[in-house]
Amino acid sequence: MTIRLTNSQEMSENFYLKVAQGEVAGHSWVHKFGAAPSMTSNTQGTIWDINDTVYPWGVFDTPQAITITCDPADNGKTLVLYSLDTNYDIVRENIILNSTTPYVTSATYKRVYRAFMLDEPNVADINFTAASTVVARISAGNSQTLMAVYTVPAGYTAYITQGICSVEARGDASVDFMVRFYNYDYPGYIVPFRVNHTLEVTSGSPYQFKPTFPFPIPEKCDLDLRAFVRTNNSRITASFDVLLVKGLLV
Repeated sequence: MTIRLTNSQEMSENFYLKVAQGEVAGHSWVHKFGAAPSMTSNTQGTIWDINDTVYPWGVFDTPQAITITCDPADNGKTLVLYSLDTNYDIVRENIILNSTTPYVTSATYKRVYRAFMLDEPNVADINFTAASTVVARISAGNSQTLMAVYTVPAGYTAYITQGICSVEARGDASVDFMVRFYNYDYPGYIVPFRVNHTLEVTSGSPYQFKPTFPFPIPEKCDLDLRAFVRTNNSRITASFDVLLVKGLLV
């Protein structure tokens, strides 16, 4: 079903409800969220399942197969892995865990951005590696990766509609919303990540960001929320909402 919306409807909550219901052609939504369990003071890291570590984007400069390793306690359980293939198209795989013979994907990928347990919770950490580097983790008992990173699939434009960040009580941190624009602005250059929004969080008070004009992010661009923590052993969390629209910026 395709619906026609007036300008006023497009600015209302009802529009987002229709997107969530799958009733607006070419529109979908993504909720990305992450948490670093216990960051070391005066250290910068991506807000994901591994402390004090900036996400290893460089591993995927060359497409990689993904290896999934688990503890014997999780043998036979099924998980779902979301990746982007060499064309930056979304791929979903159902994988049965085996601690004796780790699963290795038959295809190579440019990104891994989400995984979750399908049938039972995971007892121990499940690691996803590429070129011997951890690129995702389902931490013990979580049943879901916690990765505040995202890459816009090919053929889509992402609009960041809101974000939120918090640090545990007594904590204090600076957070940068980093974007790498995939040569969109300057073709031919190797474009670095750059800050697109920056914020401070402290003492358990969440910071919420809801721009008047949603940020447009073109296809194949990488998003990475990074925290610099000033209070030792702080848990920090972040999430952001994406309106994903079929079609490219012109």
